[in-house]
Amino acid sequence: MGKLSILVLSIPIISSLLETIEHLLHMMIF
Repeated sequence: MGKLSILVLSIPIISSLLETIEHLLHMMIF
């Protein structure tokens, strides 16, 4: 139960982190 809630909480954090990394990669390439 605890692990599942941690996973659910980490999903938006991970997605925003990936979005930031993608943005930085685009800035570097272009």
